[in-house]
Amino acid sequence: MTMDELFDEELIAELTGTPGRVIERRRPLDDIMGALNEPDCRIVLLTGAAGSGKTGVLAALALEHPGWARYFVRRAAERETAYRHEGGLASFLTVVGLQLSACHRELFPAPQTVAGEVRVEVVEQGTELTGIAVPRVIISPFTDLNIVFRVRARRASGAITTVKVGDIVETAYADPQALEQPALTAPALRLAREHPGERIVILLDGIDELRLRDTSIDVLTWLTDHTKLPENVRFVIASRPDERLNALISNDRADVKRVILKDDGDARRFAELIADGQLVGAALASRDVPRDTFVSYAARRAGGNFRYLALLRGMIEENAADLDWLAEGADRWPAGLNALYRDYLLRTRDRVGRATRARTAWEMVYRPVLGVLAVAEASLTAAQIEAFGAITATGGETCATALERLGQVLLRGGDAYRFDHASLADFLTDAQTEPELRTHSDHWHKAITDYAFGRHAATGSWSKADRYLLVSLPAHAEVAGRLDELIEDPRFLVAADLGDRGILSRLGAADRARPVARLLRQVLPMLRRREPGVLAHLHMYARLAHEDAFAAKVAALITGAPWSLTYCQWQPERVRGVIGQHDGEIRALAVTRDEHGKPVAVTGGADRAIRVWDLTTGTQRSPLRDGLERADPRPVWALAVAEIEPGKPLVASGDSCLRSSRANRSWPAATPAAPSGPGT
Repeated sequence: MTMDELFDEELIAELTGTPGRVIERRRPLDDIMGALNEPDCRIVLLTGAAGSGKTGVLAALALEHPGWARYFVRRAAERETAYRHEGGLASFLTVVGLQLSACHRELFPAPQTVAGEVRVEVVEQGTELTGIAVPRVIISPFTDLNIVFRVRARRASGAITTVKVGDIVETAYADPQALEQPALTAPALRLAREHPGERIVILLDGIDELRLRDTSIDVLTWLTDHTKLPENVRFVIASRPDERLNALISNDRADVKRVILKDDGDARRFAELIADGQLVGAALASRDVPRDTFVSYAARRAGGNFRYLALLRGMIEENAADLDWLAEGADRWPAGLNALYRDYLLRTRDRVGRATRARTAWEMVYRPVLGVLAVAEASLTAAQIEAFGAITATGGETCATALERLGQVLLRGGDAYRFDHASLADFLTDAQTEPELRTHSDHWHKAITDYAFGRHAATGSWSKADRYLLVSLPAHAEVAGRLDELIEDPRFLVAADLGDRGILSRLGAADRARPVARLLRQVLPMLRRREPGVLAHLHMYARLAHEDAFAAKVAALITGAPWSLTYCQWQPERVRGVIGQHDGEIRALAVTRDEHGKPVAVTGGADRAIRVWDLTTGTQRSPLRDGLERADPRPVWALAVAEIEPGKPLVASGDSCLRSSRANRSWPAATPAAPSGPGT
């Protein structure tokens, strides 16, 4: 990944605009800088309505301060960045930590090396020597750990494993809050020690979009609960007014400074810039609309909304002849952004009707295009939109011609399209929008889901599925009520994208498939690395969990696995209590039955004692310490039990051999005979 990708430079360039198409908004920038410089400030909260230019202001700050961390929460179908900024705490801390590390590598730990060596004489055939065994490793993107370990043996017939690692778990998935220390707190404290007076500033845009997210812990919740930030850390947050902000600004928090994005003449200056454009100027002149009149009307009806003015400019440049209200009084102009969206879409509908003479073209082509784009998780090609929306050409209108006519509200990247602002999706799905324009998001989530299942679920041909579906289908399936089917289909799992945006990010929403979701979490690191043995492990865990139907589906996919499972029986461990102890570590344990058939345990340890325990009563029967110590005073390292004949159990350790006395049939409670010599 390049630095430009990490810092979202392409997104910043788009938001700050092309010279001559945007204006500088100095007032809010100065207000934010003034608030940041107040000694008790930790958070600057910038609020404004949708389309008022909040994101542009933060992008301008990022442009002026390239070393500041930035995190733009992006709605589905808006520009995709190198990291999908969905607002979860793990995503936020990972992105910010990597940005800080790129600018200030000296604030992060140097790579660590763990070195060691084991020397042995012989590793016999049938035995295994492991140098280091680590049951579970939690990895972090901010810590580099190198393990250098050597095992030396004079002769080896058995197996030697230098380092054995069990589960590898990413911190972001094990505990997102655990990323706070390495990603932000520790670097901030080190910066305060080594460079007093310097600070870390983090730009955070789109907090209001978190209402559309389903993350276990999001960045706003974390910030609200985090009343004690390092003194040299500052946040600049941009959001629409939102109820979730109340907790952040309540209780008279002195460290939160508010900046309300007001017009302050900026909308008028933007309208002047638009009026001075060549195409707009010509259109106004052709309608005898004075420049100053246009500027006054536009600024007034926009109500400080820059998205309104940008869309108005596009509408005039595209087809000024259609806008009869340009030459009329201000009361005839659409008032506010939603009214302008309505005017634009209705005029497009009317143009389609005049061009095709087919009344159904709008319903059969245009509304499906708008519906699919309103719920899309990423930019889509014309072919994808046509397929997902089941669009058929009507009256000469096709998906391609619809995308061309709707160009003023779309952004095109290569051959893919998306809405150029999230507010259009808000308008289309708003319950107040008139029926002929309104889009029902549930319907289009279901349409995309049904299309995918219809093409691939029955045959299991997910490997041939559209790339978009392999990433984003789980999001649509969740809304459509079919997420469980997807999770329970290992064929989709094998083909699907396993990144932060795919099926694994939706496991928490499982209902009927919760047991399967738990199984997938057990093999999560293996899944992400696409290890060859992942299906074999998943099959084993499914068998252990008695998820036989899912296990059978997984088994059908296993080919060339490093091992296979013929039989599996698992009984959950039940810890009922502690029945006794040794005077040191327990090194060996064996279980058998006495002459009455009762289960007993034999343990040996560092205290050189062998003890016998009645597992029915939970009591100790007979310590064998005296006889064992006379034979060999070394700790007990291994035990085995056997029965020579009924009533004559034998306990063998690595050092001694003891046989029970004939005088007492209840051998564990008897005093054993002294051993005659070392056992074998």
